[in-house]
Amino acid sequence: LLEFTGMLRRDSFSYVIVLAALWSVLSMVRSHIHAIVALLVSVPFNLGDIVTFTSAGGYSSNPAGTVSGFIENVSMTYVTVRDFSFKQNWLPLPDLEHAVIVNWTRRPAYLVR
Repeated sequence: LLEFTGMLRRDSFSYVIVLAALWSVLSMVRSHIHAIVALLVSVPFNLGDIVTFTSAGGYSSNPAGTVSGFIENVSMTYVTVRDFSFKQNWLPLPDLEHAVIVNWTRRPAYLVR
């Protein structure tokens, strides 16, 4: 730690690097917090619901941009969706912030006669 602080005193460029890294971390944390609050307020799905997520940019697990399946887990950083071929898709919360979410479980139920 002493060597690191000594290096910071000698080199002003190091200050710029440290501030840029800190800014990057803070912006990432801010986007996660914003996504968590948006999901807590709107509650678009519950565990076990059948949902479809559609994103213009696509997801890392599905570049086509659409993931459908059952909500298996919701954590502070991601949502786990088990698709109909039993494959797990882990979707980061900031990616869901701008996605279109269709919850098929919350459709109105009618009595079949």
